[in-house]
Amino acid sequence: MKSNDSPIDWKKYFPHQIFIDKQIPIYYNNINKGPILFCLHGAGHSALSFSLLSEISKNYRVASYDFRAHAYNTSQPEDDLSMATLVSDTEKALLKISELFPKENIIILGHSLGGAVAVKTCVHIFKTEFNKDLYDKIQGIIVVDVIEGSAMEALPYMKSVIEKKQKEFNNINEAISYMASTQIRNLQSCRISIPPLLKQTKNSKGKKVFTWKTDLFKTEKFWDDWYKDLSKLFLGIKIPKALILTDTNELDTPLTVGHMQGKFKLGVIKGTGHFIMEDDPNAMMEQINQFCQVFRIPRTIDDIKLIKSDLGDQTKVVKYVG
Repeated sequence: MKSNDSPIDWKKYFPHQIFIDKQIPIYYNNINKGPILFCLHGAGHSALSFSLLSEISKNYRVASYDFRAHAYNTSQPEDDLSMATLVSDTEKALLKISELFPKENIIILGHSLGGAVAVKTCVHIFKTEFNKDLYDKIQGIIVVDVIEGSAMEALPYMKSVIEKKQKEFNNINEAISYMASTQIRNLQSCRISIPPLLKQTKNSKGKKVFTWKTDLFKTEKFWDDWYKDLSKLFLGIKIPKALILTDTNELDTPLTVGHMQGKFKLGVIKGTGHFIMEDDPNAMMEQINQFCQVFRIPRTIDDIKLIKSDLGDQTKVVKYVG
């Protein structure tokens, strides 16, 4: 009999895993109603952070991928977690998903670092128009619990935060219990998302232990680049957008003004920590449903074609109408 802190097989939540160039793993579920909810995880975590969201999804094909140096991604160089590289990798994953499901539109949802990657990937795609399919298919962006102002203010303290995090465990169950008691308020999610973050090694005493695969200290040189200009770039994206937080007090000045001007939908999920979608996946899904209803997000490219036939070739208007 499995203990309460034992690992759970992620395949129940993401039945499909494919690889780009045998290096970049992409996961997706069986929902075929569209649109695709393409999820980007935070630093030190993985695509499996969205497992419970995938399990309860009825209206979206949830898809996600592991960033390099995270979980099952084996891309080299693994220590290149610059924003330019993360954007490039994300575009590869988006192109693959678009190729697999050519009809479905895409909503990009990014948590923490993944939120910054989501914003800067959208900016690059819309600015360069390097791929018309992606330009047309990306119909919304949802950013979860990342604010430029608070992120930049927290950077000087990040090293001490990382230093306080337990670095080795006797077994995977111990790591699951640790994360469930310190960061993620949902033991079930921890049992799915934490095991792929660990690797077995020997410590300084020659004892076999489990440690984190991702060395967050090595990412320090990228921290400023990750979050710089995030609020301005988010507000400038010309598609429906939402920001989901645990508290409205987190808003910085540009976002406060932008919200007052109605430039994005603000959702608040109280009683959760930083890992909102793991702590309360049902409340997160409710926010996603509201977002799609408010902006009437078109499910497929055929829906867009119908709109264009009614409105003329007003592509920027199409972005807002479903």
